[in-house]
Order: sequence, then C-alpha cells, then structure tokens
Amino acid sequence: MNDLKKVQSKDEEKNKVKEEAEVFRINTSVKISSEKFTDNFNLLLRVLEEDKNLSLMSVLTVAISEFNFNKWIIRIPSPIHEQILIKEKSFIMNYMRNGLNINDLYFEILVDETLNPKIELPINAQEKFQLMAEKNPNIILLKEIFKTRIID
Repeated sequence: MNDLKKVQSKDEEKNKVKEEAEVFRINTSVKISSEKFTDNFNLLLRVLEEDKNLSLMSVLTVAISEFNFNKWIIRIPSPIHEQILIKEKSFIMNYMRNGLNINDLYFEILVDETLNPKIELPINAQEKFQLMAEKNPNIILLKEIFKTRIID
C-alpha cells in the first residue's frame, strides 16, 4: 500500500512540474495596463493588511515590479524577502491571476541587493557626534551649555 502511495505522489509531483512548465511560457497576447495592475496590487496589499500578514505586505511594498506580457518580474533587495515571496507564492499568484483575469500569469523573483542602500556606520566618536548633530542640532547646544568635551 505504501508503495502505491509513493508512486502516486511521484506522479502528482511530475504532473505539477509539467503544469508549471506549461504555465511559464510567454504569452504575447496578454496585455496588462499599469492602472489595472496597480489597482489589483493595492487591493492585495489591503487584504494582507486586514489579514495581518505584514511581512508579505512589507516585502511587496519595497519590491519593484516589471511586466513582460504574462511574466511579472519582482525585484527585491534581499534573499530574506525572496524566502517570504516563495512561501506565499501560491496565494499571491491566485489573487493576482483572479484579479487581473490572466490564468497564465507567473512571476520571477530577482534579488537585487543594490536596492538595499548601504548605510555607512560611523567609525569614531567624532563621526558619531556629527551624525547625531545632523539628526538633532540641539546636541551641539547641549554640549556648549554644559561645556563638555564630548568631542574635540
């Protein structure tokens, strides 16, 4: 009996891969207007907010989307975002396919770390003080009032 289940599950996996391979073909007849996509995408974000799925909502918010017929290219800044998208892929695809009425819509995830700005951390105390003073100029006034030698 277990052998039969193993064979059935392998057949199901093969069929699933085959179906996905068929879906991942470019369909040049598909035209997606940016307005229609934006409207549907914003509805998806509202649904995620209502469902309290804030991690997926934040990933989709920072993502940059491009289209090539039925191919949705999602550029994200980190592999962590990629893992979240992969985990939620079926939900995203079902929602967007239904909303856009495009059954063969699929997406490709591209990790582009240049989207994630590198913040240079201060090296010494002088740089730290300058950064704090840029954010809050009152720190300079405080230094003068108390005549401290925070940084010389």
